[in-house]
Amino acid sequence: MKIFILITLILNFPLWASDKVVPLKDASALHGKILGNKKCAGPAVIWISKKAEILYQVEVPINGSFEFHLVPGDYDIAATTSNSCQVKKSFTVAKNESKTIEIKLAK
Repeated sequence: MKIFILITLILNFPLWASDKVVPLKDASALHGKILGNKKCAGPAVIWISKKAEILYQVEVPINGSFEFHLVPGDYDIAATTSNSCQVKKSFTVAKNESKTIEIKLAK
């Protein structure tokens, strides 16, 4: 079994060891900051979804920043903390757009 795995890795080396990163055509970026008041204990968990399908989930400290690279379209962003501060927003990114948003958590 170990030999099979080793041979598989060696044969597929050119596929996973490539240093070329192909940019996503017409990709957009969402930049943002997560803000909270004194009642909101961090960190916050942020979800990016499209048509109720979660695409990204990250943990960000309160007053921290985030960045997502997305294809053009309509999305939802939701954030919550362990002590129930939360927010949900919808947004749209256009082709080659760089959008900036602030997420203000509230209890």
